[in-house]
Amino acid sequence: MVSNLAPSQSLEEIFLSLPHVFNFSKNSNIQFATKAFTPINLNLEIISAHPVYRQALIEKFQKLIPPDVDYLCGIESGGSYFASTLANILNKKLILIRKEPKIENIPLSRLVGQTPPPNSRICLIDDVLSTGTTLFYTARFFEYLGCNVCARIVFSYGFDETISKEIGIDIQTCSKFCDLLTLATTQKLITPKDKKLLTKYVKGFENYLTRKGII
Repeated sequence: MVSNLAPSQSLEEIFLSLPHVFNFSKNSNIQFATKAFTPINLNLEIISAHPVYRQALIEKFQKLIPPDVDYLCGIESGGSYFASTLANILNKKLILIRKEPKIENIPLSRLVGQTPPPNSRICLIDDVLSTGTTLFYTARFFEYLGCNVCARIVFSYGFDETISKEIGIDIQTCSKFCDLLTLATTQKLITPKDKKLLTKYVKGFENYLTRKGII
């Protein structure tokens, strides 16, 4: 039950305690992400639907936000809710960014809100980091505008440190794939064999990054 949430409960424990957040199938590839199939899916929209769990996630998330940023920027669509909520709590300016321009051949039409002036400190907000391609191109967009960029993510499939180094921006995440799998194995939601299978599939993200020249 939502009311049984313990203050010290980790995000991984929250993800595994709610039905249909952690989705796993050995028999089918249930998620498509940037040309990489994986039989695991983390549905964070379910977290957002539960006020107590949502608040717990936001409280953990806001501790990662640098105090000196000028703007929080939510990346469409998963980062928009978290950026909006965090901007209200932390009294920060908010902008949202589309993955594609609203008006063809006008890059600035990707933005919803004020165009940040040069030297602005932008904190990109997104829900999931898998291959890092969306983050890569979004960071480059703001760097082209002369801004300083960092990123904060709810859940990472485990390549945030490598992507951070190669993109050249600071990336921090609330929860990581390896920690989630370890807890799921401990709780016997998956077997050690399942853990190896899932890890193998996620390695496909790394192969994709290499092919794209991101790492």
